[in-house]
Amino acid sequence: MAGRGEHAHMPDPHTPPSTTPAQPLTMHSARITAAMRYRGDDGRHRTIPKGPCLIEKMEGPVVEVIWGAKGQNCTMLPLNDVEGAAARGDLVLLD
Repeated sequence: MAGRGEHAHMPDPHTPPSTTPAQPLTMHSARITAAMRYRGDDGRHRTIPKGPCLIEKMEGPVVEVIWGAKGQNCTMLPLNDVEGAAARGDLVLLD
């Protein structure tokens, strides 16, 4: 999702490169209830703030998290990190 803001890409080493952009397998509305930290492309820690977001499950063990008033920010996170946040209650799926 180019042009939406910060991206932290984590390619799956088992998936061959594709010439077409990945399409989401599923999409969910969610709410971040405790700020979530992740590492940006530059290696610096970034924060996904509390509030509404979209969660798009992509091919492989990654999800894209999209947030901001106009969906202008997004990052790719390992599925395990998002599942852990959900288990702690830091992220709540709304649908």
